[in-house]
Amino acid sequence: MSSENFQFCRDLIGAKPTTSRRTMYRSIEQLVGRPYFVLSCNPEVLVLKKDVIDCLPLLEKAAEVMAMGSESPLFCKNRLLKLAQGLQQFQDAPSNQVRFVHKMGKNEVMSFFETDFLRASKWFTYLDEFQFLDKGNQSLFMQGVWHVWSRLQKLSISAIGRRRGICDENMVMVSHQNEFAVCDLDKIEVDMSWCTSYSNEEMRYFLDTSHDSYIYQLMDEMMSLKPNDVELSYMLCQLCLQYAGQRFQGEIMEFCEKVLGFLADDLHNYYVKQMKLGNYAARLGKMMRINNKIREDIRKTRLRQEIAQAFDVWQVEFSNEEVFKDAKT
Repeated sequence: MSSENFQFCRDLIGAKPTTSRRTMYRSIEQLVGRPYFVLSCNPEVLVLKKDVIDCLPLLEKAAEVMAMGSESPLFCKNRLLKLAQGLQQFQDAPSNQVRFVHKMGKNEVMSFFETDFLRASKWFTYLDEFQFLDKGNQSLFMQGVWHVWSRLQKLSISAIGRRRGICDENMVMVSHQNEFAVCDLDKIEVDMSWCTSYSNEEMRYFLDTSHDSYIYQLMDEMMSLKPNDVELSYMLCQLCLQYAGQRFQGEIMEFCEKVLGFLADDLHNYYVKQMKLGNYAARLGKMMRINNKIREDIRKTRLRQEIAQAFDVWQVEFSNEEVFKDAKT
């Protein structure tokens, strides 16, 4: 007798199953291979044709603003003081009226985007060196930095609103057209049906909510710092020029590096000669800390945009992608 002649698994009652061992997934996300925020994505019903938003009218308006330049004659001791003087018109609302925004849809989003783009374009005309760039590079530069400028400007206006008692801790205030616009990020109704087929719950990862908004995270620091127009102008330039220098090359990068050097000298002279402040390192460090955190928020926005593009969650696209690259939705 040899064991090679034994026959196994002939008895159906005592036979062991021959099926392979199955893998047990811990979550639905692991099973379908998609993160929770696009869990309901169905490749069979993806939008193949997207609505195109034409950016040309906005770029033409910005070109007219830049061609018009700043008010003249305008005499200031240096570049930074001139920028600070130009910034004053964007720090307040001419009508002093306050409008509470309860819904944020396509019209509201596009209106805020246009206001920010045109205001940033106007403000940079107060920088003399900006006029030395050719029109093509001026437009490309503004397409890159308008949303960077808007981030810090929005933070500054919100801090002003809290100091004046216009808005509370749960609100964000911006200077929009000729009035203040106040938004409660906890209560505002967001309509995203114009740009995606997914619900707000499914898209919450891409929304700048009150829990992860950079404004909420930096408001206490901005309130404590309370920068004046000169300091805020330097912060805006440092943030925008460093971003543009890293994003673009050639003439724009050279322009950014040169102007940053000039503005650093202007800020030093302002502190030492005008403010009689010999040691300003601590205050400058607080200013750069805020800028660095905004820069980190831009990096997070870029990562979210890459994920959104990979999963094709948006049903709109822009005729000029440079305008809204790294910009918040």
